Amino acid sequence: MFELECELDAKKMRIEELTTKLEENFDEIDGLQDLNQQLFTKERLSNNELQNVRKALIKVLSKMSDDTDDDTDDDTDNGDFGLKRMGEIDYRAFLKSCRLRYSPADADDKAAKFCCKWQEKLQNPQWHPFKIVMLHGDYQEVVDEDVPELKKLKKKWGDEIYNVVTTALVEINEYNPNGRYVTLELWNYTANKKATLPEIINHFYSNK
Repeated sequence: MFELECELDAKKMRIEELTTKLEENFDEIDGLQDLNQQLFTKERLSNNELQNVRKALIKVLSKMSDDTDDDTDDDTDNGDFGLKRMGEIDYRAFLKSCRLRYSPADADDKAAKFCCKWQEKLQNPQWHPFKIVMLHGDYQEVVDEDVPELKKLKKKWGDEIYNVVTTALVEINEYNPNGRYVTLELWNYTANKKATLPEIINHFYSNK
């Protein structure tokens, strides 16, 4: 009888120890969750601040472009870095192709007409020539090459025009899938990618 009571007391003590340890673990988990929430909030605030800085730089560079009356597709005249109009078709590709197909008197008008036609199509929210595929273990949205309009474009105008149009299509779908209007972005033309803030700041500071 005495041995049984001792065994029960030992089990009771063990249960109390485990209960205390479990409560301590719960407190630690609560603390980690609070810390994680604080870090998430700080990260979100930092990202918001960075986005605000990007928007401010874009506004400044856009004004610089307006002041210098830059009529090229590169929105600034700063060489390797500047603004890129995301979702806008490169008119020069259409002009180059039309000059090979039409007379000098007609080439410019034809290029402007065809480029404008495709730009309007890209900016139509009802036209969504994409499909979902599995790439590298993730589902991703890519251009559907079997869409009739795109197949016809590639057949009639060739790879260069097709690539120019689909590149603008991917950009406009990434930057503004709902509104479908052209968006300015800080751009590294040398690497052909979105420019980081340090790249832009260092570039313009070194060229002051």
